Amino acid sequence: MRGITFNNLPPIRQAAQDRMDVACFIGFAPLARTPLFSNTLKQWLNGYGWDRDKIQRLDTEPGVIRNTPVPLESWDAFLAIFGENRLGFEAVQVEAHYLPHYAGAAIKAFFRQGGRKCYFICMGSPLPYHAPDIEKARQLYTLIWGKEKSDAAIGDMEIFTQKEWLHIWFPAIPHGASPVDDWYGVSHLAGLSDVTYVCFPDLVDVLGNPAGETPEKQVVEKTEVFVPCSESEAEPDWFYAEYEKLPEYTATAFAVWKRVVKHILTFLSAHNPTVQLVAGLPIPVNNILKEFEDFVADNLLAEAEHNETDYKHLQLCFPWLKTDRSGNLPDALEPPEGILLGILAAQSGRIGAFRSVAGSYVETAYDLSPRNIDAYGSRLTTGLSFADQVSWFDFVPDGIRLQSDVTAVLHGNYRYGAVRRIMILIQRAAHRIGLDYVFEPGSERVWRSIKSSLTDLLHRIYLKNGLRGKSANDAYSVACGRSTMTQNDIDNGRLIANVSLQPAVPIEAIAVDILMERDRAVLFGGESG
Repeated sequence: MRGITFNNLPPIRQAAQDRMDVACFIGFAPLARTPLFSNTLKQWLNGYGWDRDKIQRLDTEPGVIRNTPVPLESWDAFLAIFGENRLGFEAVQVEAHYLPHYAGAAIKAFFRQGGRKCYFICMGSPLPYHAPDIEKARQLYTLIWGKEKSDAAIGDMEIFTQKEWLHIWFPAIPHGASPVDDWYGVSHLAGLSDVTYVCFPDLVDVLGNPAGETPEKQVVEKTEVFVPCSESEAEPDWFYAEYEKLPEYTATAFAVWKRVVKHILTFLSAHNPTVQLVAGLPIPVNNILKEFEDFVADNLLAEAEHNETDYKHLQLCFPWLKTDRSGNLPDALEPPEGILLGILAAQSGRIGAFRSVAGSYVETAYDLSPRNIDAYGSRLTTGLSFADQVSWFDFVPDGIRLQSDVTAVLHGNYRYGAVRRIMILIQRAAHRIGLDYVFEPGSERVWRSIKSSLTDLLHRIYLKNGLRGKSANDAYSVACGRSTMTQNDIDNGRLIANVSLQPAVPIEAIAVDILMERDRAVLFGGESG
């Protein structure tokens, strides 16, 4: 129809900083087709800092979408951009609902468990399974620092062993004060104010299973069987058993993985203190698996090297899971971080991020690897066990559930995931409240207003049972005024508020004592903690 047509575009929704259910996935996926960027998304990117010339090229140059945060609110949105097969990549044998690369598997698990929004930053195309070590080295460098720095650091090298990662210099990750064009991967968190969790699903693959250990494809050939014509016999089954081997970790690979994770944690602690890194523990090779708990405690979570300022930003999860959508992944197993992130997101929208997610049911999972994880739960002679610093999935009578919700911190309340999320919520609220008074001179009115805003937030958490205490006065207190600031602070424009609170720490264990007397009377006792 000729004439003027007015299209009502949806408004650009500002990021809600008080959301606690948004995750950012950083990894590798093929670009299936030229993405159809809407005007709304272009305006959002422009406001985010991307120049207009760069945005205009998005329609014609699919490669420009690399290293660009793409907001996703459904699994279908991911499929529309990254879900179609591209020739030349073994790792991407895509069917309608299966994406056999770890970034796609994690994002699908996130939405299937109840996640509502995430960002995906694609750093390039995935490698074929069991690629040479030099290709995996370039891929790891690209994942953390971007392709340009990967080319500059590794260049035309033909050999690069995992041991070299233990000594190579790790450059600093660009932070929010750097120009936007210098941001790579995790640097984009500076512009994504609503992100609470960050995840690198491909990290387990780029360090696992050296190329020399690539399994041979087993071929079961059909054999000809001659029988008398008068007799009938079923033909023997035959098939081509094509499979991929799980990326297992050697001791060297674990050491490199630990160094990379610590580098990311240091960056988060300094520049994104309200963002949590969620990572699945890699599966070890057999010679480590026998003493996995001691190995992890001594090498990955060693108390002597433990920096709780950094480790409160880390939530580990284990073991890996078999689900009804993991059949095309190596050994039909998917890392657990996508499922855990979906559980955290769903819980946040349902009853609040300040409640523990332990006990959450994983309906899509039917098996674990390794299956026998009881050996990992034993107590060490000193300190906490490996199991006390990892969020566990385990078998229960009705299926598979998340058994714990903890960070990697050794001691104190920050061990509990719910407590850590409460502090993130309060820190974000304090930052948001403070922005409203940046140019206000210090006064009794400003101090009362800030105290009132923080008190309202804590009271809402208390009413949702996120804080413990017989009354609100027992659960929290807020002070902001001359009792919290010196005259020097006031003269120099510093505003200090003191917040005290009693988080509702979840019960970790219940012990029940049963004594049966001769007259069959049963006495109960016990304790919880």
